[in-house]
Amino acid sequence: NESTLHIPDKIKCITTVPFGDGYDYIVVGTESQVLVYDFHRNSTVFRRDVPDGVQCFAVGKMGDFDRLILCGGNCAIWGFDETGKDVFWTVTGDAVTTMCFCDFDADGEMELIIGSPDSELRVFKNDLMRAEILETDAVIVLQSIDK
Repeated sequence: NESTLHIPDKIKCITTVPFGDGYDYIVVGTESQVLVYDFHRNSTVFRRDVPDGVQCFAVGKMGDFDRLILCGGNCAIWGFDETGKDVFWTVTGDAVTTMCFCDFDADGEMELIIGSPDSELRVFKNDLMRAEILETDAVIVLQSIDK
């Protein structure tokens, strides 16, 4: 059984989220929006405009939100819950090329780590930047490693 999803904008990133009833939804980021799609039901769960475009995703728990989709764009991060409600927004120092969740300060809560083309790693606790780390080149991939 084959399905086709027509997306008229240029796709910048794609991932899955465990929001379905025993299965994943597909999440697509474009130059202007984020789209969450349920292939099993052949339906759009939600579609939201993201003015900066979507360069990358981070999916997980942060702060008061158990199920959060964060969209990294051009100098901003937008966050949506599983229904598409806009629940998070913050500015960054540069474009966001990669993101991941990690317990950076070992306090039992997840922080958001972002990478940028200006060679900076930035650590956010909720919507506040807590640390900046200068690297020698643009940061293009981040991956959290459990202890």
